[in-house]
Amino acid sequence: GATAWVRLGIGMLAWFLLVRAELQPSTMAFAVVLAGSGEAVVALLQVFAQFAPASTVFGMAQHTAAAAGDAVIETDTGRFLRAYGTLPHPNIAGGWFAFASVLAAGLYLRVHVWRHRIGLLVAFLMIQAGLFVTFSRAALLGWVACLLVLTSAVLIRELLDARPWWRSFSFARSDPQLGHR
Repeated sequence: GATAWVRLGIGMLAWFLLVRAELQPSTMAFAVVLAGSGEAVVALLQVFAQFAPASTVFGMAQHTAAAAGDAVIETDTGRFLRAYGTLPHPNIAGGWFAFASVLAAGLYLRVHVWRHRIGLLVAFLMIQAGLFVTFSRAALLGWVACLLVLTSAVLIRELLDARPWWRSFSFARSDPQLGHR
């Protein structure tokens, strides 16, 4: 009812403010990677503790490996809690990690400042660990498919760049904020 309309209004306002802010795509990508890294820390802590506490601040419900209905991996040795992060289901967290890791890889390839590259590599590895501990097959398959498509696009770009008359169709754009050459 009314809650859905309020959420829709807040979403539309957020979209309007985002468009009006005229942020660089690289700035938004860095924000997603940073948020994904923080989410990965929460997910890894949940897996190591095998407990996700309830939080009214983050809107999280409590999850344990022993509770019926919680997402777990069952083996001969017992039940193991899948990582929820601060999201309502491990598959949603997996999708978030897949998206953030693709952005982290893309930024890593475009950034040429070594300190930024090291930070992006650490963030990428943390996000990948978060993706793994969600045990989300759909997110992992989506990540692999996206990786294959992007790799193909890069290879095609490299082939096209070998011919001078195709240079105008290159996917690469210079971005001074990223230190792109």
